Amino acid sequence: MRGNASYYHGWWAAPPEEERRFRVILAGVLLLMLAASLTVPLLPVPKVDHNVAPELPPRLARLIVERKPPPPPPPEIKKPDPEPPPPEPEKQQAEPKEAPKPEP
Repeated sequence: MRGNASYYHGWWAAPPEEERRFRVILAGVLLLMLAASLTVPLLPVPKVDHNVAPELPPRLARLIVERKPPPPPPPEIKKPDPEPPPPEPEKQQAEPKEAPKPEP
């Protein structure tokens, strides 16, 4: 018996035929990935001797040999020394005036 989409598990659920197809595809992809993950580490890898420098192509070697020297740095601009501020005139200390004493 076929019903509407709410019959399966709600409006978001897919029909059982689609669920089965999805699970078959998922299983196939997982098996492929498992096979690849087990096979790749078994592949032979060439050994590289890191003690010997690799050969450079002639064009690249010529580029490295014909390197131009870097331009000289720009001359430093000397900043003039700031003039010292003029000395402040000494302030004369005003002697406190004695307050007149009241006579009794």
